[in-house]
Amino acid sequence: MKVLPLVGLTASQLAKVQGEFNIQRTLSAACPGVVLAVEAWRTSKEMFMVMEKMGGGELAGDSSAKPPVPPVSAAGDVNQFLKLAKQMVAALKCVHAQGYVHRDVKTQNWLLSTDHQTVKLADFGESFDSAHAASLLTSTLKPWDQEVTSHATSEYRAPSAHGPAPAYTELPVSTFTFARRKEFDSYGLGLSLLSFYYGDSTLGVVAGLKGSALGGYGSALMEEVALWKSEAPAAVAARFAAYDTAKQFKPMPPGIRTFILEYLFEIRTPEHTDLARMPFGHWSVSRGSWVPPAGVLAQ
Repeated sequence: MKVLPLVGLTASQLAKVQGEFNIQRTLSAACPGVVLAVEAWRTSKEMFMVMEKMGGGELAGDSSAKPPVPPVSAAGDVNQFLKLAKQMVAALKCVHAQGYVHRDVKTQNWLLSTDHQTVKLADFGESFDSAHAASLLTSTLKPWDQEVTSHATSEYRAPSAHGPAPAYTELPVSTFTFARRKEFDSYGLGLSLLSFYYGDSTLGVVAGLKGSALGGYGSALMEEVALWKSEAPAAVAARFAAYDTAKQFKPMPPGIRTFILEYLFEIRTPEHTDLARMPFGHWSVSRGSWVPPAGVLAQ
C-alpha cells in the first residue's frame, strides 16, 4: 500500500496525486509489466493506494540494504538477467505504446516478485501522456522545473537533454517532444540494466567504471555517461574490462554490454527492440563509433 499526504497540497498537486493512481490503473490493465493498481481511497489528510504485492523488493541496491538478485557479474545467472531484462524492455515498450512516458525510470521503481522470476515497473507519480507532453512544448516553465526536465530524479537526467561540456546547460523545453521523452526513459532503462547486472547502486557502478568517486553534485552521473558516449567503443569496453578485473568479476559478455549501452546512450528505445531477438539482434559497434547505421532509429 502507498500512502500519500494531502495536507497543504494545491489543487494542481492534488490532481497530480489522484492522477498517479488513474494512470497506473490504466497502464496495468494494458501492460503485464506494470505493477497492478488495485484500488484507492482518500480521507481529508491522506490518499491510500493499494497496489499488487511484489514481495521480492527493488531490482538492485540503490535503496535496498542489499541487492535482492545475485549480481550476474559475480556468481549470478546470465540467463536470469536476460529473462528479467526482456521483461523490463517489454514493460516500457508497452507504456510508450499506450501513449505515456514514465519520467522516473530507475532501479528503485522496478519491483521483483517473491521468487525473483518477474519484474514490474512501478511509481507513475511523474508520468504523463503524449498530449500533456505536447502542451509543454510551449510552456513558460523554466528548464529546471521538475515537470519539464528529462527525468524527475535529478541525478538520472539524460545527457542528451543538455548542451555540451563544460556547461551542460539543459536544453529548451521546446525540444522535449514526446519522442524525445521516450528516449529519456530509455536512458533510465540503461542505468537500471547496468545496476541490475552488477548488483550495486547506479551511482556505485558508474563510479566504479569511472575508476574514482563521482563528484558530490547532481549532474556528476550524467556528465560521466556523456563522456563515455564521446569515447570509441573500444575505450568504453576497456573501462568495463578494468572494472571487472578490479572487482574480480566475470567479464561482461560483449553482446550484453552493447545491449545495455544502446539504451544508456539513447541509441535504441524499447519500441525499436525486437524482443524475440534480444540481446544479440542489435547492430554491431565494431565499426568504432556509437553512431547507429541509417534506419536503426527510423521514426
